[in-house]
Amino acid sequence: MTGKDKAVSVPEERDLGDPLTQFLIEYLQGNTPEGTLDEVYRLVEGSRNAALVDGEGAWTPYAERRSLLESAAVVLGGGPEILTEVGRCVFDSIRRPEILELLQVLGSPAAVYEALPNFLDLYAPAFTMSTEQLGPNEWRIQIRMRPPNEPFRELCAFGFGMISTLPKLFGFSVAEISHESCQSDGDPCCSARLRWDAAEGSEAAARRAEMKIRLLEARLAELQGTVAELGSGDGLAHVLARVMTGATRAVEAPKFVLDIKASATAHRFIRTKGLGEAEGAAVTQALREAGATPGENVLVTHVASERGHYGYLVAMRPELNSFDARERSVLESYARLAASALDSEAAVVEARRQAETAQALLALSGALGGFTTSDEMAQHLASIIPSVIDCDRVIVSLALSASETTWAYATYGFDLATATTLRAITTPTYSGSPDAWLYRHPVDAPAGGLSAALVDSGSVAARSLGISLNGELFGWITVDVTVHPERLDDDIEITERLRGLAGQTAIAICNARLLEEIRYQALHDSLTGLPNRVLILDRVEQAMARARRDHVDMALFFIDLDGFKDVNDNLGHKIGDDLLRSVAARFTGTLRESDTVARLGGDEFVVLAEGIALAAGPELVAERLLGVLAEPFELTGPSPALTPVAVSASIGIAVGPRDSSEELLRDADVALYRAKEAGKNRYVIFESEMYTTLHSRHELELDLQAAIGTDQFYLCYQPIFNLSDMSVIGVEALLRWNHPTKGLLQPDEFIPALEVSGLIIPVGRWVINEACRQAMVWRDMGHVVKMSVNASARQLDADTLLDDVCFALAESGLPAELLIVEITETCLMRDAKGALVQLNALKALGVRIAIDDFGTGYSSLSYLQQFPVDSLKIDRSFIAGMGKSPEGDTLIHTLIQLGKALKLETLAEGIEEAGQLAQLRGEECDVGQGYFFARPVAPEEIESFFTPASSPTFA
Repeated sequence: MTGKDKAVSVPEERDLGDPLTQFLIEYLQGNTPEGTLDEVYRLVEGSRNAALVDGEGAWTPYAERRSLLESAAVVLGGGPEILTEVGRCVFDSIRRPEILELLQVLGSPAAVYEALPNFLDLYAPAFTMSTEQLGPNEWRIQIRMRPPNEPFRELCAFGFGMISTLPKLFGFSVAEISHESCQSDGDPCCSARLRWDAAEGSEAAARRAEMKIRLLEARLAELQGTVAELGSGDGLAHVLARVMTGATRAVEAPKFVLDIKASATAHRFIRTKGLGEAEGAAVTQALREAGATPGENVLVTHVASERGHYGYLVAMRPELNSFDARERSVLESYARLAASALDSEAAVVEARRQAETAQALLALSGALGGFTTSDEMAQHLASIIPSVIDCDRVIVSLALSASETTWAYATYGFDLATATTLRAITTPTYSGSPDAWLYRHPVDAPAGGLSAALVDSGSVAARSLGISLNGELFGWITVDVTVHPERLDDDIEITERLRGLAGQTAIAICNARLLEEIRYQALHDSLTGLPNRVLILDRVEQAMARARRDHVDMALFFIDLDGFKDVNDNLGHKIGDDLLRSVAARFTGTLRESDTVARLGGDEFVVLAEGIALAAGPELVAERLLGVLAEPFELTGPSPALTPVAVSASIGIAVGPRDSSEELLRDADVALYRAKEAGKNRYVIFESEMYTTLHSRHELELDLQAAIGTDQFYLCYQPIFNLSDMSVIGVEALLRWNHPTKGLLQPDEFIPALEVSGLIIPVGRWVINEACRQAMVWRDMGHVVKMSVNASARQLDADTLLDDVCFALAESGLPAELLIVEITETCLMRDAKGALVQLNALKALGVRIAIDDFGTGYSSLSYLQQFPVDSLKIDRSFIAGMGKSPEGDTLIHTLIQLGKALKLETLAEGIEEAGQLAQLRGEECDVGQGYFFARPVAPEEIESFFTPASSPTFA
């Protein structure tokens, strides 16, 4: 595999200064002693030093870049090689997250190295590059400097250092560099081999997760920065472009359109992905037309606020590909962010029109955009207001969130005692229009309120303004003076400045809340509001650190709801979703506030408990979790009446810290599997020996998978006798496995693994086909016998049993009335309604139905009458109890008489003694099978039973 060498035309002696030179300058500023960068600058030749620190997109002369790198190597010491180590620090800070995200999307270091020549064309066109894969984790990188630029060792060392760090994007170690040639020595190119350790594990996964989190934080920081850019009114296009980029990354779709019109400037902005600008305009024009209704494959969100409707943010997929509620919520968040940017622009334009003095307020908006908490914002506002309004003291109170009843409170100019008194005064409620809350405090106000408290502290004039936007109150700004009250006389300048402060603060709070909502969605489950996998694993890491440091107990509980699939299938997904929300509420209500309940997805929950919650042991916590599910849930179904839904849970518990949160979760998952195997509705604490069992089970499942389609599986047949004349009337097909290394395995050694893994479906299909084929072979020989095959619960659940039987009968030519499908009583009752549909369909073919292991389940007489059953197969445990107690004999008599009353054939399995046979014949049981007659044997051996002259004689 070879990456492309791609040549492009570039201006002579010019190259893009960012990110190479900008990264080097940032490294020298942040990682070297003070004065190092100045010393480098003194050595740099030429007069264009200032251009090296220009913003993104600044062009830097080649000569200055060379001088910068060579000077840095001299000042840092160690020659050109020192720049390799500098280059390897490229990910210590993330300057261009969009580039790193673009690389990370490629999926692997190998894919990045293959695509690297194209990236170099975009960001460093003075070079050409070719890449070649030498092995799974080894590449050759060749770099050539384009004429007329001359190569130099410092650039080679610096560049290879940066390139070697790319595996860190995927959680792997920095690549080792083996230099092969250098263009500075007269070779055609600079060539080096890069090799990295790509071993997967918990550490690699943790590093990969850390990189994703850092990229997300950098991206959120950029979004905050875009709000601050609106302070000058010139950053709207840049903000909207970032909104579009963020939306295309958050929602998977091939086509996007962002079409808006800024009301303040009447400027039209349209940006598209996956289609042309004209096509995008046509899409939004259709939306504006009356009666236009988008399909489910088109997700339309409105860029709108109380101020007005600006346009649309649209995502489109191919037909039959719809969007879910989470995607709509995410896209609406970005649409609101775009609307906030447009609202900000409108507020800025309006402020400019109102007064020239509002320029100071616009500068303040840049600072407000950087805050994410109301406390920080209130403190900053209180300190900055005196520079905007001629006042002596300031009070700022801000609502922490839309649902908060407590407020952040900041003061400026008050002594500590007065500030404490002011904090105790109730914040006034909002009523009326915002203009009504531009309020002048009276100097003779009654005691107990804010006005009186200000006068008592020396105020001679005070004014307040409610901070509001679109009818919502966010807080208050109060200013006062202790001398020269005329400073706060009514005039348009003070009014406009107060309104400007309040307006910009309100917009900043809206944007901070929007960013917080995006963070919340990234870390919480959209259905239940519980922490998701990312957040719970982070909290587990913190809990493990506390457990090690403070020597406190901790445990992780992995919970899986038993039978949740049946709730979804039988009652619908709405009931299923309501059940999950109700379960989350019960779990949260039964635990301490310091414990964490999370949802991983589906019907899987995780509980993290530590400290005093485990004082009585993790068993008590698990019992409480199981206990809260004991009472059925009353949920709203399709009918007006409430639907009672019962559900239990299986819990796996992992106690104590591990090397990583993933390891602790894995151990809890292993214990959960053991709880499921043990019968569900219980908890199991992880023990290290469980890994041995788990490993053996995985090996067995792999061997079973490999056995499918080979001759390792084969069938034995056990004859079934008419007990009245002792003639053979049929056989039962029984599966055997000749394991390549373990030899012959009995059904109880591998059938459970087939069931759990789902491999029982293809293996069961083969059994039916082979059994029908063999029955037809005997029929062609003149032996007409009935063939019995067993069907499992998984085959019934998969809805493929009917198709499998139809195919086997058609392929073999066997008459349907000669095939008997045996289904256990327990299997039928798991989903009686679904089983009834399938059995009726089989019966319509002419196939006979037998209930296997009859008497061991819990079917009622009414269900037996509903099912199209031909035969009851009495379980061998009842046959074994015959002759040992009157109760056992009575039970056999009752079961046989029940079959006769229902006009069903009765079959006794597991006959092993002559006395059992005699008693069954006396009870007039119809047919039977067991070791007394014959063990399961190969097809050729059983043929002797079909000939009366050669068949065994049973007394």
